[in-house]
Amino acid sequence: MDGTTRPLFPGVSVAREVPVTMAVRAAGAALLHPGGMVAGVAAAALFGADLGPLDVTVDLDVAVTGVRARPGLRLRRRQLPTEEVTLVDGVRVTTPARTAYDLARWLPRGDAVVLLDVLCARTDLTLDNVRAVATAHRGDRDARLVAGVLDWADPRSSSARDSRLRVALRARGLPRPEVDQRLLDRDRREVARLSLAWPERRTAVSGQPSAAAAAEAVGWEVLEIHRVLDAVLDSLACRLLRSLERWHPPPWLHGPLIGKQPRPPGPDGECDGGLSRLVPA
Repeated sequence: MDGTTRPLFPGVSVAREVPVTMAVRAAGAALLHPGGMVAGVAAAALFGADLGPLDVTVDLDVAVTGVRARPGLRLRRRQLPTEEVTLVDGVRVTTPARTAYDLARWLPRGDAVVLLDVLCARTDLTLDNVRAVATAHRGDRDARLVAGVLDWADPRSSSARDSRLRVALRARGLPRPEVDQRLLDRDRREVARLSLAWPERRTAVSGQPSAAAAAEAVGWEVLEIHRVLDAVLDSLACRLLRSLERWHPPPWLHGPLIGKQPRPPGPDGECDGGLSRLVPA
């Protein structure tokens, strides 16, 4: 090397000015084994779903024996059906559906859900596509984990940050929310952007400053969050649970309903007889 390049793997280098992302590492790994196929987190990165260093090791499928693993490269000896293989910029890679199926088995549920949301946003992937792959491979190791990831995934999520927030709150006992909504007043003027919303309880979470005060005027309780940290999430989950129980306290409290149960939103998102309306952003 002459100082203008830096190594990715033994025998594979990249120009020093090129940022070494997971997608770059994946392309470099494919050069080591031209017959191989990129999978897992590295495959997701090639489709534009790169969430940072979940794992900097590149998974590479190889169908032959005698191939040596190297630092930063994990070999998986398997041969997939042709319909589960595609090309991205000349690199053989698992399809988005197969990639999502593998991630659901290989990663912790929270990380897999966030990556699946982003994969759906970056490609034409649907949850039904992933279910079809899972059905075709129901005998695979850890295939039972896929259903739980799909149950928590929501392709409507507008950002990885909101996906992480939704997953963290569901892990703390919150029910499934609506995602990425606009809260309107009776004149259809925007009151606030909501990251997560529980319209049956008129409760939501927003990263928008002053959302709480504006939403209160149309009968909503909106909790603002600006940092997704464990300590913040624990407190937020407790506050949200209290807010939800205001409408429907658990039976063991043996007390009267604190608030009258509101009617479900109408087909057009209308709430509280038209005082507010919830529509997708």
